[in-house]
Amino acid sequence: MPMFNLENLAEGALAEQIEDALGRVIQNIADPNTAWKTKRKLNITLTFQPDEKRELAEVNMEVKPTLAPAAPTKTRIIIGQDVATGEIAAAEYRSGAIPGQVEMVVDDKTGDVTTQDPTAGLRVVR
Repeated sequence: MPMFNLENLAEGALAEQIEDALGRVIQNIADPNTAWKTKRKLNITLTFQPDEKRELAEVNMEVKPTLAPAAPTKTRIIIGQDVATGEIAAAEYRSGAIPGQVEMVVDDKTGDVTTQDPTAGLRVVR
């Protein structure tokens, strides 16, 4: 019984879809933002719908990869209000960041942002 070659089926469309899906699976495995333990799948479904005379069948092809989802992440944001304009602002809080990039020193009297070191003029008492 002669059969058809899956690589040539639908003028190579099935083979292209498999290669594309396989590439997505490999990229997902290599992605450090996904869990390494999660199994990935590549399902290839061929559905055959014959006609009444059983001389012809329509073949529907579906290639469906199942990938690992991106791992959940979280961060913290600082929310404040500009005293001069009343505008609400937010920025990501990163401990150990360079001063002035995320954290700022505000002059209590004027409300202005200052570049002064808040410890300037202080001394250690023993």
